Amino acid sequence: MITLQKGIGALQQARQYPENALKAAEAVHWFEQAGAVSSSDPAILRQLALAYRIQGRHADAIHVLEMAFRLQPSSVIAEVDLVRAYLAVGDTDRASKIWADLGGTNGTSILFIGDTYLDQGNPSAALGVYGEALDLMPNLATSRSFHFRRLLAAIVADSTSTSNFIDQLQILDPSIQVPLLGDRLVLSGGQMRWATHISDDVSYGTPLSYPYGQTEGTLWWAGRGTTLVQVSHPGRYRITVIAHNPSPASIHVSAGTDGRKLVDEVIDAAHPSPQAMTFDVDLPTGYHTIDVWFLNGNVADGFDRDAVIDQVTATLVNN
Repeated sequence: MITLQKGIGALQQARQYPENALKAAEAVHWFEQAGAVSSSDPAILRQLALAYRIQGRHADAIHVLEMAFRLQPSSVIAEVDLVRAYLAVGDTDRASKIWADLGGTNGTSILFIGDTYLDQGNPSAALGVYGEALDLMPNLATSRSFHFRRLLAAIVADSTSTSNFIDQLQILDPSIQVPLLGDRLVLSGGQMRWATHISDDVSYGTPLSYPYGQTEGTLWWAGRGTTLVQVSHPGRYRITVIAHNPSPASIHVSAGTDGRKLVDEVIDAAHPSPQAMTFDVDLPTGYHTIDVWFLNGNVADGFDRDAVIDQVTATLVNN
């Protein structure tokens, strides 16, 4: 019982501070010590699965969630957890089947399906799912993270609703700007926004400068950071992302536009000197995103990893 209580306590801290990977590892340790893997209590299994997911161990999470569901097949909570777990590994077919079994009545869960469509390059499907989620949960109308993810989908889908979605988002959060990209644009990393759901405090639209308030942006969890721009002159642009690695293990970073990865870089361990990732891309007039992905935010050799984005520049090279 004591070890189980320690696991629950560590998990609570891991959920509150997802950048502290050691807390998730501590939670897994105590749950496993308490015999959670062989437990007949679905609630304990679901907590162990959450700890696994925070660690990025999605296959292990699915395994114990399937166990929990077999123990309690009528549990909506267990089914929702399974939807999230399958979406985390990109298995939208399995997630959609479970969602259909649920009857599609949980707006929070359907958001994860929309997010997966967006991440997999199907923005039109994501927009449809987000619209359904808003119908199910009208309170999403006041959610910055909802409006931000919907706007990302609209931009990539080249939706006629994009301008309207920008207006709605800026009413909720006037600090979110869409700078005009003319001949040249320079942005600090801290001006970028999260385009991944990390926790209750950090989700779509949260500044990458959070919680430190610095000019640089920190991706302290695997995910995507983005900045919104409006292109005034169609043409070829040279995008340069300057980043560095304060971590004691190498990091893998990608950059691109409109949700597409166009360049990859592995930055060696503890490499405080900024490194530049540069690529050219043709951008038509309209709204676009400049994106950075941190691809391996898991613990390495007992150490957490971060990717620090110092600056993003975009320069018109050919029109």
